[in-house]
Amino acid sequence: MIEFALGVLFSPIFFCILFVIAVLFEHNDLTPLTFIFQVAIVGLVWKTFGIDLTSTSYWIIGLSYIPIGLVWATWRWFRHCRKINEEIEESDIKKDNNFDSYQIREWRNQLNVKKQVGRIVTWVLCFPISMVEMFLGDLFDFVRTIVTKFLRGIFDRIAKSTNAKLDEYDKDKK
Repeated sequence: MIEFALGVLFSPIFFCILFVIAVLFEHNDLTPLTFIFQVAIVGLVWKTFGIDLTSTSYWIIGLSYIPIGLVWATWRWFRHCRKINEEIEESDIKKDNNFDSYQIREWRNQLNVKKQVGRIVTWVLCFPISMVEMFLGDLFDFVRTIVTKFLRGIFDRIAKSTNAKLDEYDKDKK
């Protein structure tokens, strides 16, 4: 039984599942869980393949990891700010000079670097997962939009048939 559990734990399929889960966590802004899953993935890879940290190539990769992560975090911060700017442009925040102070405060919090340090550090440390999420995130959103529109159409048709029955009832009553 233990051999089976260890075989599953150290299998490539399990690594892939962990990686996909980490990408989904990153996509949903659950950065602490993304970090935990990346640490688990790195630990499992290290144990599975018996990586020798005395090798020069691993030290070169390790020393270049943080600078690459910093560049990536800068790019992600730029995209994050641009996304919030798009949300502001698309919102109807200024209806009849009535400002939604809660939403404005939320956007300011999301743009406050001091309050977003955890997110930025996670982008630095988990940049491989964050990169995959960026490229697959648009695909996730596209699939979600397609499914939502498809289901909305089905639910609208079901509601229309019920509304038609209600309209007939209203006509009979008058």
